Amino acid sequence: MTQEQEGQQDNADELWQEIDLTMLSTPGTLPAATPASLALVLTARSIPCRLLTEQPPRLLVLARDHAVARRELGLYLRENIPSPPMPDIDGDYDNGRITISVLLLIGIFHNLTYLPISGPGGTLLNWVERGNAEAGRIVDGQWWRAVTALTLHADTIHLAGNLLIGGYFVYRLCRKLGGGVGWTLILWSGITGNLVNALLQSPLHRSVGASTALFGAIGAAGMIGVVRRQRSAARQWLLPLAGAAGLLAMLGAGDGEGLTDIGAHLFGFLCGLVLGHFAGKLIVRYGLPGPRLNKLLGLSSIGVVVLAWTFALIN
Repeated sequence: MTQEQEGQQDNADELWQEIDLTMLSTPGTLPAATPASLALVLTARSIPCRLLTEQPPRLLVLARDHAVARRELGLYLRENIPSPPMPDIDGDYDNGRITISVLLLIGIFHNLTYLPISGPGGTLLNWVERGNAEAGRIVDGQWWRAVTALTLHADTIHLAGNLLIGGYFVYRLCRKLGGGVGWTLILWSGITGNLVNALLQSPLHRSVGASTALFGAIGAAGMIGVVRRQRSAARQWLLPLAGAAGLLAMLGAGDGEGLTDIGAHLFGFLCGLVLGHFAGKLIVRYGLPGPRLNKLLGLSSIGVVVLAWTFALIN
C-alpha cells in the first residue's frame, strides 16, 4: 500500500457517521433520552462523538466506532427503563368528624361498661369477664375475644392515653387513606396482635385495651410512609416511633392486675408493620380505593365488632 493509499485509509477511518436514534428506541425505554444525554453516555465510555445542535440535534460518532456506540447506547436504554409513575398514596379525605366520633364512641362504651346492665339470665353483665382477651379461651376457639378486648379499657388513664396519643395516628391514617382503609388496618392490627399474644402467653393471661390496635395504627402509618417514600425512610419513622414511645410511657407495661401488657402492645405494633407494608404495596400499585370500597371496608369493620360482641354475649 502506497503512502497516499494509507492516508486515504486514515481519512476513511476518521469519517463521522450519524447515530440513527430511532433505531435504538424500544418499548419502555427512556422517553427523556436526548442526543445530549446520549452523548454523555458515549463520552463516559470513552467513545469519541460530536453533538450537532442544529434542529433536530444530531449525534455523530466515528465510522469505526459506530457499531460499538450503538451497542452501548442500546444497553444504556434497556438498563434504564423508567418505573411507571407511582399513584398518590396520600389522599386528603374529609372524614375527621367520623374518625373523632368513633374515638368518642370508644370512650362512651368504656363508661357503659360500669353501668349495672343485666345480661342473659338476669345477672349483671360483666363486660370485662365476657370480652377480655384471655389467652387460653382464645386458643380454645373463642376468637371473638381478640376483637372484644379492643373495645375495653382497664382504667381511665389507659383510655385517655389511647384517645390522646393513639387517636392522633388514627386521625392521620384515616385522613390519608380513607376511613374504611384506615379502620380496617387498625382493627386487624389489633386482632392479629391479640391472637399472636394469646399463642405466646400462658393460658390464664388476660388483657384488654384498644392500645393493641392503636400501636398497630402507629406501625402501619410508619410502614406506609416508608413504602411510599423509600428515599426518606429514616424520617418517616421518627414520628411513629416517638408516638409509640409516648403511648407506652403513658400506659406502662400493665395495670397491676394483668389486664394490660407490653406483649399485646408489641405484637400490635409488629402486626401493624406487616399489614401496613402489604397495604402500602397495594396502594402504590393500584392507587387509593374509591368511596364505595372505603364505605364497604368501614361497614365490614363495624360488622366484625358487632359480630364479636354478639358471640361474647350469647356464649
